[in-house]
Amino acid sequence: MLCVAVMDDDIVFCTQFEKMLQRYGEANEIKITADIYFSGAAMLQALKDGALYDILFLDIEMQQPNGVAVGRYIRETMQNEALQIVYVSGKTQYAMELFQVRPFWFLEKPTEDASLSACMTQYQDRFAGYHTYLYYTISKTEYRIALQDVLYLESKGRKILIHTRGELITFYGRLDLVCSRLAVEQMIRIHKSFAVNPQYVVSCYSNSLYLSDGTALSISRKYRKEVRSSLFAGDIMI
Repeated sequence: MLCVAVMDDDIVFCTQFEKMLQRYGEANEIKITADIYFSGAAMLQALKDGALYDILFLDIEMQQPNGVAVGRYIRETMQNEALQIVYVSGKTQYAMELFQVRPFWFLEKPTEDASLSACMTQYQDRFAGYHTYLYYTISKTEYRIALQDVLYLESKGRKILIHTRGELITFYGRLDLVCSRLAVEQMIRIHKSFAVNPQYVVSCYSNSLYLSDGTALSISRKYRKEVRSSLFAGDIMI
């Protein structure tokens, strides 16, 4: 599933663009959910309120805050590099402004199905199988959390504990199943009860490792070889 947001003050364009997204999703068997924002202020408020997306399609020719301002907020204030930004505009003279925001793609207006398809196909080729979110269910409601906020996962009985930088989230599940939905390099299994986010590992010994928040976790014999091969490239083995 892909969650996208479209920010444009042209209602007709938004309606047409949303239909193009749905056509692409149906043709490629991908479920796509799209939220529409008609102003930069509404888009920014949604991000501040915790809205999570895989791709943002941002218009540039809007009243402030326009797409460039929203992009800068994402990269500079939120310090979020995982969220992919696609700019949509009828003009192409914004190269230098957009360079600092590091967009994934640029679509010209009027936008055609073929152009959007090329953009989405490139996104799938680069990020397919590499989910930037961890999905979980509580009381039949599905939630997701950005992987960059997850320190490690812990299995306790029938429950999974998501240890984040600011809170502890608990839900019913199996660690094997959760890890199988993620790329190996995103969440490394170190024990039958633990899987860690490698970006927070600061040191690793033969039978234990330490995270940036000071947490020490045991590495079971079964996973030592896999842990060593996964972390060695990051130069954090000791």
